[in-house]
Amino acid sequence: MPKLFSLHVAIMEQSQKDNSKYTWLKKIGLAGFLFFLVKGILWLVLFALLAFGFLDETTAEKIKNFFVF
Repeated sequence: MPKLFSLHVAIMEQSQKDNSKYTWLKKIGLAGFLFFLVKGILWLVLFALLAFGFLDETTAEKIKNFFVF
């Protein structure tokens, strides 16, 4: 029975190490998704403001040049 228990503990420790390796990858993926989501929404807002006449083209060009990626 002790061998089985020690094997179980070793497997659990290994799986915890593997999980800790991939948590940073998940965080980077979430941050990247949120970045591009916000960026896309801001572009849609900019185009909507242009379409409804709240911004003229020169102001939109200034905003576009300010946020160069």
